[in-house]
Amino acid sequence: MYREPADRNAVLFQAGEHDWTAARAPDKDGPAPPFQPPADLADSVAACVRSGLLTVVGTGRGEYVAVGDGRRYLVDRWIASSLQVRLADSGRAAELAAAHQRAAEYWQWRAAAWPQGRRSDVHDLLEARQHLFSAGATDAASQLTEVICAQLHAWGDLDREAELILSTLDLLPTESAGRAGWLHELGATAQVRRDFAEAARRYHEAAALFGSLGEERGVARCQHSLGVLAQAQGEYRQAERHYRLAAAADQRATAADQRAAVSDRLPSPADRRATASSERAEVSGRRAEVSGRLPSPADRRATASGRRAAPVAGQDKAAARFESAAGETRSAAAPVTDPAPAPVPAQPRPPLGQHAPEAADADAVGLPKLHKPWLLIGSAAAMLGAAVGVLGFMAVVQH
Repeated sequence: MYREPADRNAVLFQAGEHDWTAARAPDKDGPAPPFQPPADLADSVAACVRSGLLTVVGTGRGEYVAVGDGRRYLVDRWIASSLQVRLADSGRAAELAAAHQRAAEYWQWRAAAWPQGRRSDVHDLLEARQHLFSAGATDAASQLTEVICAQLHAWGDLDREAELILSTLDLLPTESAGRAGWLHELGATAQVRRDFAEAARRYHEAAALFGSLGEERGVARCQHSLGVLAQAQGEYRQAERHYRLAAAADQRATAADQRAAVSDRLPSPADRRATASSERAEVSGRRAEVSGRLPSPADRRATASGRRAAPVAGQDKAAARFESAAGETRSAAAPVTDPAPAPVPAQPRPPLGQHAPEAADADAVGLPKLHKPWLLIGSAAAMLGAAVGVLGFMAVVQH
């Protein structure tokens, strides 16, 4: 896995158990990584050495040696390549990528924790960069390359910086913003070396790639660099044109960012569907609540039956009232039989020339009696009551 001889700490990154409490700051024995060694680590390493898989190569580079073991180990290149091919062919490429990732972590830990010079740090970071590319972590490898190139640029080692950028371009996808960024950096390196033609060519190449990817910020950056390059050569009109193009690209990028911000504030189609679903569920719950308050179909049928039975009882009461009124009417309409009048005794005819004596009243003279007027009024009232009862009975029946 490791391209250079690895110490015991490198083995711990591959076979140890992660434990932050195991980490230790540098002392006379050097720093300790945040890993606990397995109980059989020494026996496993010894077995690999006896079988020829590991070769002991000594203490190696650096001011310090690994804790408790100054030896370094190396796997033969031919054996290592064969093992990697077998792992990939057997469908275990993920395990191989994970091993490269752990190797990159080891070299980055060493660059940060090991007491050594800056050039040794750059060496370790270069090893970590290579393992990251092998693990498929191109973004992390590109970011680490930026750190290394910044240090090389500060040292003025432009040739090595350009070489590292070119090797990075070979490992990046042909259509990617990362590749366009490294083309721009390659142009900046050529500009520092005063190779203006190469710088302009790299800037234009980067601007075209940024434009094809829709990266307006990158286009603005490249156009601004072209303007600076033209201005440095005294081409002021050309510099102004590049500056205007850079400003226009920056405006387009700002407008795109504003549209993206508005779009982010709006709910997505999935959110809208979720909201509509929750609203439908709430409406269904309200309907169920209202339905629970309403009478059930059985209760409504029982109520309707009671209402249909109520008119029948009313009809019975009306019929009873009608029969009672009819009976009263018949009683009132019955003829009144007065006792037969007593025979009126014959009065002697008065002699001629004398008047008959005046009777005090009709009874005195024996006239027939008339019915009493209040009896007639009572009969009429009874008949009117009977008629009202009949009309009430008919209304109840119709209802």
